[in-house]
Amino acid sequence: MGILKNKVAIVSGGANGIGRAVCSRFVKEGARVIVADLKEDAGNELLLELGSAASFYKLDVRNNEEWKELTKHI
Repeated sequence: MGILKNKVAIVSGGANGIGRAVCSRFVKEGARVIVADLKEDAGNELLLELGSAASFYKLDVRNNEEWKELTKHI
């Protein structure tokens, strides 16, 4: 445990499925996780499980401007 301590991970598609599992594991390993997804409801639901180690960012991965805004946010 803790192999990702002091790391930040952006997980696109992080609100459901494999992305959700990745977010959960990364938090357990000590990372600060940005759950990036279009699905706000599912993303915010996941935040309730992950706690303060995670935050949600609405992101359409096809949109370069949204990626730029995300990197500014981080």
